[in-house]
Amino acid sequence: MEGFSMLLNNCIEEAGNFWYHQGCEELKITYLCFTNDLFVFTGGDLASVEVLKIALERFHAVSGLEPNISKSQVSLVVFYLKTRAVILNSLQFQPGTFPIKYLGVHLSSICLRVVDFAPLVNQLKLRIRYWKSKFLSFGGRKELVISVLQSMQLYWIMILTCIVPTTGNSEAI
Repeated sequence: MEGFSMLLNNCIEEAGNFWYHQGCEELKITYLCFTNDLFVFTGGDLASVEVLKIALERFHAVSGLEPNISKSQVSLVVFYLKTRAVILNSLQFQPGTFPIKYLGVHLSSICLRVVDFAPLVNQLKLRIRYWKSKFLSFGGRKELVISVLQSMQLYWIMILTCIVPTTGNSEAI
């Protein structure tokens, strides 16, 4: 990943017309990498996409590695259909949709709303309903529910900026 990062930074410096994604220019953030997944951010203009394409081509020439076209997506917030079509044609990736989900969690640059957390709460409800069919004493079931709910809340708070009504919804369960 360090090799691609250096190539991308070199391409950005050479081009001089790369437009960073909103809020990323000061720190020069161009990508996020999680294990095998790579998220690359640009301002969405054609020049920035061309810089990205050149970096990917150089990385392929050096390493022999290239993105899997069937698994790669481009999520665009470009309002002009012509620009959108040119970008998709240039990169040859599948069009993605918003909100982007990664490991079941919405990725967003804005504060998430209560509605965005509804799938997590619904999943929790389904899991607890499933436990009703288990042969547990009332006290055992109560301890199981309490421990799981508390650990799930801690998990949500660690990976998300959970808003108060969401944690209240899980407590109501």
